[in-house]
Parts: sequence; structure tokens; C-alpha cells
Amino acid sequence: EFEFDSPYWDDISDSAKDFIHKLMCVNVEERYTCKQALAHP
Repeated sequence: EFEFDSPYWDDISDSAKDFIHKLMCVNVEERYTCKQALAHP
């Protein structure tokens, strides 16, 4: 589990945090593919 510690991540949007979380997922089945990463809002 990855944590977005304060104060370093306070100014980072929830969307950006979600993107990073999906890219760093250990489970290959849950991790974003390149196509999914490019389509992330």
C-alpha cells in the first residue's frame, strides 16, 4: 500500500494520485496498461 504523505502531496490532485496509484500497482491484473494510462483523465 502506497501512502501520499502530508505535506508533500497536499497540493496534488486526487486524479493525479489515482493515476500514480494505478501505475504503481503490484498486481499486474490491476495495473494500468499503456493504453489505460494514456486515457486517464
